[in-house]
Amino acid sequence: MLQHYRAALPAAGWEVVEDDGRHLRAQRDGRAFEVRPCPGGGAIWTGSEDDPAYGQGTVMQPDTDICSAHHF
Repeated sequence: MLQHYRAALPAAGWEVVEDDGRHLRAQRDGRAFEVRPCPGGGAIWTGSEDDPAYGQGTVMQPDTDICSAHHF
């Protein structure tokens, strides 16, 4: 899943600002995008780059069980 977004986001004009192998963050024109793989799919968050949670590691924290609540 992350491999797809590593290529697709820059091709669509997004700047990948963090990619630690467990999740990926990108931004473009004041918008923000974050994705994390989950068993059988993944969790995606989109919103404003100005959201206080974005970029602070609090949108989808690695230690939270976001995957059980958001299956796509």
